[in-house]
Amino acid sequence: MSAFYDGNMGKMGKDAGIKTADPTMKVVMGGLSSGDVSYVTRMIEWCKKNRGYKADGTVNLCFDVINYHLYSNDWVDGKGATVGLAPEVSKSAEVADKYVAVAKEYANNTEVWITESGFDINPASPQRAIAIGNKSALITQADWMLRSAFLYVRHGLKRSYFYMLDDVNPASPIQYSSSGFQENNKRRPVADYFYQTKKLMGDFHYTETLNADPIVDVYSLDKRKIYIVFVPDQKGRTATYTLDLGSDVNSAKVYTLEPGATEMSVKTVDAKNGKLNLTATETPIFVEKI
Repeated sequence: MSAFYDGNMGKMGKDAGIKTADPTMKVVMGGLSSGDVSYVTRMIEWCKKNRGYKADGTVNLCFDVINYHLYSNDWVDGKGATVGLAPEVSKSAEVADKYVAVAKEYANNTEVWITESGFDINPASPQRAIAIGNKSALITQADWMLRSAFLYVRHGLKRSYFYMLDDVNPASPIQYSSSGFQENNKRRPVADYFYQTKKLMGDFHYTETLNADPIVDVYSLDKRKIYIVFVPDQKGRTATYTLDLGSDVNSAKVYTLEPGATEMSVKTVDAKNGKLNLTATETPIFVEKI
């Protein structure tokens, strides 16, 4: 990484290193495939010893972004994965918190990205999404991947990437072979969900979480707020929540994700004294006051 970053601080010649070619380019470390953050801390220690410190006293790191891969499943030490898990019931949040904590304490609060995660739809894959109640595995894949994106924002990651646009082979039970957003150039529900969410709130940013179960996340853009409400589970259960939009609010728009569509369905509902009674499911709904 030091050679790649800046030619090992210029020691490899005047033309070596990304920063030599373009000082503004952001260098992302290769994605680590383990949830163990000790590899990153050892990299940081190497940088301290071999690259030293900058004038401002921060470590002269050989990367601008900490990067890891993690697939949400039932894997435990000594036992391989057998099935995918909803992001909130897996170790996804715990691992994200560890990477963010290391970045803050030891790595100049550099950004943390996750550049691989996702779920298969092949019923024999050890990374498969499962059918839940009347929801097919395709709908669960869509729920879990969108909720993964929200989870990583909530826990301080700056970007999340998913594997991948197209399947390797949807008929294959090998992990990651059927995790595509589309098949034969046709969007799956997961692609519909991401497209619709971006269309509704692409420029909004996460501000806070009001409730843990159901999860109620708040995203803002200028004076506008969108509330995202869902159950963080994989049992098919529902939960009720009373959303307080403010006493001056009389109504709100409730947006519902629609498989096979290019935008969410929307309905206007009354909010008596600013209170809106919601029934949350494992598929996120979006609320904006009028």
